[in-house]
This record gives sequence, C-alpha cells and structure tokens, in this order.
Amino acid sequence: MQYTYKAYNGAVEFHRKRIQGFDSLYLFEILISEQVCYSINNVAQILGYRAPQNLHTLLKDSGFLLTAQDLYRIYMLDAIDFGNEPDEYEWFLKTLSSLVDDPTMHITTRTRFLTLDGILFVMAHNTMTSERVKKALCTTLGIDKSIICPSRPETHFCERLASMLGEFGYTIQRQYPVSIYRLDMAVFNRNEKFMCAVEFDEETHRWYDEKKEKERATYMSKHRIKIIHADKGTKPETVLKTILKM
Repeated sequence: MQYTYKAYNGAVEFHRKRIQGFDSLYLFEILISEQVCYSINNVAQILGYRAPQNLHTLLKDSGFLLTAQDLYRIYMLDAIDFGNEPDEYEWFLKTLSSLVDDPTMHITTRTRFLTLDGILFVMAHNTMTSERVKKALCTTLGIDKSIICPSRPETHFCERLASMLGEFGYTIQRQYPVSIYRLDMAVFNRNEKFMCAVEFDEETHRWYDEKKEKERATYMSKHRIKIIHADKGTKPETVLKTILKM
C-alpha cells in the first residue's frame, strides 16, 4: 500500500496500490470514515472493460454502487462528528480528482464508485478477465483469491454434482446473487424453481469476518434459503440424495 493523501481533518484517505505483476496497473482506493470504495472507471480499466458503462449495466440496482454525493455525505458527517468544517462539495471532488495524474481518476458528479463487495461480484460474474489479473487484484485487496478462483476440489465437486443433477433435469448456477450475497452453487429443479444452495466450505474460503458471517446466516434463515454444506471430504452423491429428497 502506498499512502498518497490524507485530508486535514482526517476524514479522507487516499491510497495508490500497484497491481502485483503489472507495472502499469494501479488501484486507487478511497477511505472515508469506515467506507472503502474504488472508482468504477479505474476498476473497469484493470478488469479489461472497454467502457465503464458496461459495469454500470452489470451492477444496476445491485447496491454495490455509490455516487460522488454519497461519498461527500459520508465525508461531511465524519468531519462534523470530529468538530471540523467540511470542504464544499465542488472542492471535495476537485481535490479527489487532482490527487493522481490518471484519466481513470477524473471524478465528477456523475462518477460512480464500487464497494469491495462490488468488485468481488464483478470478478465472479465476468469471464473476459484473466485469472492472472483476478488473482493479482485479490492480492492487492488483501483478500482470499479462492473466492474468485475456486480451488480444484471445489471445481471438481461442482462439476460432478452438476452432471449428476443434470440427469434428473436439475441445474446449478455458480456464484448466484441473493441480495448483497453470493451462493457458491444455487440448485434449480426441472421447472427452474430455486431449491437450495450448496456451499463448499474451506478453511480459507470465506473472507468475511465473524460478524458478517452471522449477518449472512441470519439473512438466509429469514428468507428460508436452505443451505447444504459440503467440503473436500463430502461425496457429491451424498448431496445429490439430500437434494432429491427435498
């Protein structure tokens, strides 16, 4: 992490991080209070999108996007909490834009920002970004790359289970979005009705902290989403039998 800028009142931090293995790729991270976000223009360039608008389309109504006004509101409230007078909105945008001489960081009132969950969601749902870039970005973000690039045991398990379920007209969708969360494998019956989720648990598989894991479990329970847990010692046949009995 390369420290770049900190606002006089301590409300804003800005970091410039080189993507490991790519001399010309940098991730620009903004920290306001406890909110970490990334310019969608910058992330689009790293992931190989020709136009940031393509990311806007993918993330529409996802809850992973923040506006410049959202960031300013967080900054303003944080400054006031510490007894400081916040900068004007226009000055706030100008300051952020001027921090790094890079066209992907030109910030205007129309600029959108991605949360960390948003970046993970994008990497899990696009196929044009190479695994090398995804793994390097995970390293830069300090998160477990197995979230985006599943381990061989998980991949093998999913392929076998999908093949067996296919004989009964069932299908599996990987990294299925449910609100702000993602399911490792979502199972649908022959009528395309959601049946349950299969989670492949590994020691390093989850990057969420204990609090977020509990929130996730509470959400799944509240919405009656049945989850079958499996690991490298679980046979796909065992999960298949459980699903067919549902």
